[in-house]
Amino acid sequence: MNAPLSPRREAWQRLVGGIFFRIFILLLILYTVYHCVIAATPRMTTAVVNLGEESIVTEGTATIFRDETVLSTPMLRTDGQEVLISYPLENGAKVSANSTLVTLYTTTLDAQSLALLQTQLHTLDRAIVASARAERQYPYTTAALTTASLGRVHDDIRSHILSLTRAASEGAMYTELVSLQSELALSLNVYATLTAANTGKVTPTEALEAQRSALLATVARSARTLTLQELMTGENGGEGMTSFSGYFYHADAVDGFERVFSRESLVTMNIVDYDAMLATPRNEYAAGVLLGKAVGSYTWSITLPVAFDLADTLTIGDTYSVRFPEEDVTLTMTLDRVIRSVGDGRAVLVLSADVMPTTFRFTRHQTAQLVTRTVQGYRIPDTALQTVEGEECVYVLQDGSVQLREITVLLRGNGYVIVAIPGEDEARGLSLHDVVITSGENLYDGKYID
Repeated sequence: MNAPLSPRREAWQRLVGGIFFRIFILLLILYTVYHCVIAATPRMTTAVVNLGEESIVTEGTATIFRDETVLSTPMLRTDGQEVLISYPLENGAKVSANSTLVTLYTTTLDAQSLALLQTQLHTLDRAIVASARAERQYPYTTAALTTASLGRVHDDIRSHILSLTRAASEGAMYTELVSLQSELALSLNVYATLTAANTGKVTPTEALEAQRSALLATVARSARTLTLQELMTGENGGEGMTSFSGYFYHADAVDGFERVFSRESLVTMNIVDYDAMLATPRNEYAAGVLLGKAVGSYTWSITLPVAFDLADTLTIGDTYSVRFPEEDVTLTMTLDRVIRSVGDGRAVLVLSADVMPTTFRFTRHQTAQLVTRTVQGYRIPDTALQTVEGEECVYVLQDGSVQLREITVLLRGNGYVIVAIPGEDEARGLSLHDVVITSGENLYDGKYID
């Protein structure tokens, strides 16, 4: 008969047994978790072949060339008199030979007071033009006042204020701020028109015109209006301009390069001429009173420097898509010429367009992005690419087995590739909606997948 265990030994055995039991349970849990993870982890990942299209873009600084004529007039003054300028048309307005472009007022104000009054007059001119546009857009009647229309105008005003604030905080160019301010003024005047009382009340445009008249009443000595024909005849000998049709820009749109970057110069320009033009200082147009400029054609051009080899891939006479990111505009332009410099391996494209978007500011030098070609094909993840016997290929799943497909990569992107669509006689090429394998182990042609 075995002697009974001592209490201490019995306690020790229970402790050891408990430890081993806990270790066993822990190992069992780890074993179970391991096999669950293995079962849950995919041994193979796949993706579906889709159609894809990507543009090949080259970017550079474009220079704008237009048919521009600077308009000015001698100082209309006697001793001690200066001139105020009033614009009855919006900046960039389409005009004919008989269109009135400016009204000049003589005054005896000192230089500081003249500058302040000129700023106030320009502000009123822009407001009157915007108000007149608003009244044409929304007839001045109480019937035009609707909750829906006011809601849209509220949204426009809010959007323009945010855009103007954002542009100012990001250091946008003055011309951009002026454009945004004009759009805000239009929306504000639309709101003023819609919320005006009954027809017995003066319109916002009439009120603004009365304000301008009051501003000029005590300071203007005389007034003179000038048409485009008068300005062109006086300054440029433009006889017989009755059929002229073009666009007029205010004096603040004159950048000093109008006589340098003319489209006429592009016909025979070589790389030496191009470099000389870029180095030409701006003309300040000091003589007379600068009134603005007339653009005689809706056709305009740009020069765009590109890589020498890239120019050889382009075709003169073909059209290309050109994006101007600073303007947020994309245009179709025709390639007119390629100016080459073999000595230093440079090339400059000459492209032209025959449309003038209303929001385009025609900043002389700005970024342009030229789409040189568009690649179309099948888009697949780049993780699907394999190399077999030195050739790129992919594996696809078909009928429960792995099959090799030959490919030709046309473009490599960030995480994807565009591959050529195979011809009908290419039996081992990809097809639309094939399932390509993007990850897997021990892949080979003909492998069976259970």
